Amino acid sequence: MGQYTFQRCYFSDLGALNEIYVKSFGGGGSVPYFQWKYLDNPAGKAIAYVAEADGKVAGFYGVIPEYWYIGGGKRILHQSMDTMTHPDHRGKGLFPKLAHMVFDRIREETGGLLVIGYPGPTSYAGFVHKLKWKSMVEMKYLFAYKWMFQAVAFFRDGSGAVVEDISTYPAEMDAFFSAHEAPVRPFTKYLDRGVLDWRLAAHPSTRYDRCVVRADGRIVGHCAYRVDPDGRIFILLVDFLKRDLFDKYMRDVVAHLFKRPGTTAVHTFLATFPEVEASYRALGFVSNPFNRGPFSYRTPLIVLADPPKHGPDPYALVNWDVQPIMRDY
Repeated sequence: MGQYTFQRCYFSDLGALNEIYVKSFGGGGSVPYFQWKYLDNPAGKAIAYVAEADGKVAGFYGVIPEYWYIGGGKRILHQSMDTMTHPDHRGKGLFPKLAHMVFDRIREETGGLLVIGYPGPTSYAGFVHKLKWKSMVEMKYLFAYKWMFQAVAFFRDGSGAVVEDISTYPAEMDAFFSAHEAPVRPFTKYLDRGVLDWRLAAHPSTRYDRCVVRADGRIVGHCAYRVDPDGRIFILLVDFLKRDLFDKYMRDVVAHLFKRPGTTAVHTFLATFPEVEASYRALGFVSNPFNRGPFSYRTPLIVLADPPKHGPDPYALVNWDVQPIMRDY
C-alpha cells in the first residue's frame, strides 16, 4: 500500500466524495446530500478517513454521530455509513485500514468504541468476518396489503383519535417529548423536534411524509413514512406517549396511510417489543418466513464495541430498541 496516503477527511471537497460515491455505487449521491449527512447533523460532524492515490480519493470510510439514550442518559454513539472504494483500487485492503483509523479516532475522542451498522450484501462479510463486528439480528419485515388490513379492520373500531398530516413538526412536539415515557431498553434512539427536523424534514433527496395523532386535542403520537414508487408505504417511525398506546391508536394510523391514493401495501421492520408486534399483527400484518417473495429481504443490524467498563452490554439484543429510523438512509 505504499502508493496510498491516508488522512482524516474534513469534508472540504464534497464534490470529490460525490464522485467516488458514484464510481463505487453506480449512481446516487449529491453534494447537498453529503452536506446534510456529514456536516449538518445536530449530533456533530462525521468522523472519516480517506485513502488517496495520485491526488485523487481512492477510498473512504466514516461514521456519523447520533444521540442515544444509553443506560438512561443522553450520549453519543456512531453509525457506520458510506464505505466507498474506487473500482480501480479494490482488493488492496483499503477498507480495513481506513476503518481501524476511524475506530482509533473514536476511542481518542470518546474514550471507547460503540458503533452500529446496517451493511449491504456486498459489505456485510467485510464487517463481520474481517473486522469482527457482531451480527445482532436480521430484521424481518411486517407488511399488510390493503385488502388484508381492510378485512381485519372491519371488525375493529377506531379510537376516535384524529390523524392529521403535517408539513413541519409543531412546537407542541416539545411537550410531547417532555411527557414521553422513559426508555425501556438501555439502548434507545434519542428523538426530539430538532433531530426529526434534520433527519426527516431536511433530507435533501428522500421525501418523508409525517402525521400526528391527536386525542382530545393533544398530540399522543406521530408517524413518519416514505411512499415508494410502487405504491408501498414504508413506516420509518411510529411513536406514542406510552408503548401501551400502540394497541389503541395503530388502527387509526394505518387506516390513515391506506387512504393515500394508490397505496397498495404498508410495511416496516418487525418490532422488537412483543406488544408492538402484536398490535401490528392484530391489524392483519404478517411476515414472510421464506427467503424469496414479497418483503423477504432481511436487514442486518451489526455492532462493534469495546468491552463496557460499566453499564449495559451492547452485544445483547434484548438491550436494544430496534427501530427503522435507526438506519442510515
